[in-house]
Amino acid sequence: MKRLFVGISLPGDVKEKIAVFSHKVKETEGEFRFVSAENLHITLSFWGDVEEGNISFVVEKLTSVLAHHGTVKIDAIGGGVFPTAGRINVVWVGLKNGALTDLIKKINATLSINAGHEEETPHVTIARVKSGKNKEKIREVVERFKHFDFGTFVADRITLYESKLTSAGPVYHIVKEVGLVK
Repeated sequence: MKRLFVGISLPGDVKEKIAVFSHKVKETEGEFRFVSAENLHITLSFWGDVEEGNISFVVEKLTSVLAHHGTVKIDAIGGGVFPTAGRINVVWVGLKNGALTDLIKKINATLSINAGHEEETPHVTIARVKSGKNKEKIREVVERFKHFDFGTFVADRITLYESKLTSAGPVYHIVKEVGLVK
């Protein structure tokens, strides 16, 4: 079994701007589990544990659904939280682009993933919140970054990742990259 997800990596300049936001969140002294800079990404579809014998089929289906898909321009704008400001579990950076949402739906529909429930707002998770400690300070920082422009970039490839969970946090390995039509 391999724990798999489909995602988009972020360019260095976007990661640098996210690091500023992440640092400000960390200064609130809340209790967090931060996503490391090298692991920052956009999750398009989380598949969980997939039998090794099914991986080639999944790769083939993913490659097929993306074969004629164009590149996607993505605007990383604004900080936010899930599920609500009153109960913060995740601190994230928002992504603006209807084509990105359509791509998520297309991947999930083709592979019958996440059937029966709606996809969340496209985002980049920067931290998971462990407790309600200093949540007012967290809300204040997120509010200050609500309209912050983290950058615009063009996604020209989609990546199938394997996520290995370790005591130091997840380690990602590329299983397959699929280029998008330019």
